[in-house]
Formats: sequence, C-alpha cells, structure tokens
Amino acid sequence: MIISNAAIRNRTTVGVLTVLIAAFGLYSYITLPREASPDIPVPYVLVTTAYEGVAPQDIESSVTIKIEKELAGLKGVKEISSSSAEGLSVITIEFLPNIKIGRAHV
Repeated sequence: MIISNAAIRNRTTVGVLTVLIAAFGLYSYITLPREASPDIPVPYVLVTTAYEGVAPQDIESSVTIKIEKELAGLKGVKEISSSSAEGLSVITIEFLPNIKIGRAHV
C-alpha cells in the first residue's frame, strides 16, 4: 500500500521515470551490436551416391550399408540415417555440437 500511495501522490515523477527507462531500453536495443549473418556451423554432413539403373534393394546392400559401416567409426557422431531409392543412396550424418566436422576422424 505504501508504494502505491507514493506512486499516486508523485504521478509526474513516476511518469518521467517510466519514459526515461523506456528511452534507455530503446537506446540500448538500437546500439546493441548484432551480426547480420553469424557463422553458425551446422553439424550435419550429407553423403549422396548415384548409381543409375539399380533397384533400391541393390543400392542398399551394395552401397548404403558399406558406406554406413565406414562412417560408423567416426568420432563424435550422434546419429547416422540413410535412405535408398532407385539409383540413389542418401546418408545423413549428425555430429555432436562440439565436434568440428573437418577434424572428425576414425
């Protein structure tokens, strides 16, 4: 009650303080340094293999599974997923956020 009564008695002071706080907040927001397009590394690698005219089952057995076995030995891999279609094998590798993709090794 005491704070609300004091605020009602000093309406002008409360109004001026509100305007000053809003102006300072707006000034701080405008002058805040921002980068237009920050460099955020995405920890994904997409491996695509084309083998035209081959059935999806054959692509999976002769290409996708062999590549997945080789990639499974990489350090810092969170998940490996794959998809095989007619004449195409797509493997997605998701790395842990703290791993630099260029330095991932077996």
